[in-house]
Amino acid sequence: MVRQGPSHGQTLMPFLHSQVGIQSQTHQIYIRMLKMKMDWAMGIAMQADPGFGETLGGLMSPFVLKQQGEYLMVYGDFQHICLARSRDGKTFARQLSADGMAGMFTEPDGGRAIDPMLLRIADTYYLYYVVAVDDQTAIHCRTSTDLRSWSDSTKVSSGGEPGSGGGAAAGPFVYSIPGDDAYYLFRTHTSLGSSEYQTSVYRSTDPLDFGVDSDEKLVTRLPTEVVRIFEHDGEYFVLSLMSGMQGYKMARLQWE
Repeated sequence: MVRQGPSHGQTLMPFLHSQVGIQSQTHQIYIRMLKMKMDWAMGIAMQADPGFGETLGGLMSPFVLKQQGEYLMVYGDFQHICLARSRDGKTFARQLSADGMAGMFTEPDGGRAIDPMLLRIADTYYLYYVVAVDDQTAIHCRTSTDLRSWSDSTKVSSGGEPGSGGGAAAGPFVYSIPGDDAYYLFRTHTSLGSSEYQTSVYRSTDPLDFGVDSDEKLVTRLPTEVVRIFEHDGEYFVLSLMSGMQGYKMARLQWE
């Protein structure tokens, strides 16, 4: 069981976020780094560049994985998933394809790839993201050993009680607990009969199957939106968006 404790309006970990301005052209990736506990410094880390095939105003949902002294940031450009690299976690350089484009792959049927997150299992990277086609959404995954050549897309979570509409899948996050042979998928979606969001948690021993058109692997639901889990000094914390994307909230997380 996953149990969430009381929320607090601060976090002790660095994070990246995207922010929308008054006009879509101001959609950029910002970085906030913690100084002296609650003193946050903010600056623009990246802006969309159509010269690299990115959608103007389309940068969104960055996710950073620190791996072997390098920071790997996957992000969406409103159509594709892109990757940028950094040594210090503040200055990122795009990884471009042979034709100079930032997008790493193209979804079939004109689908948009958004909301990425990256997980490494042994020597393989698992890239989870949402595919949106018309008004349908589902969580997919691709794998790679070199972050350049990616497998075909596999649908790993869709349907069930959240449905398959435009608000049925968002902000996927997959986490594994040391000593547990299972993986936990946190899938954000709208609540039934409401525009408010919540997060369903699925448990599976197969990181490529959390239930397609099924809630068989569902373990609990949390009253939170776009969940991120981290461990600090032996304690687990859940970080999530506040209602209306006005900020972030944090709570202790207990696994039972």
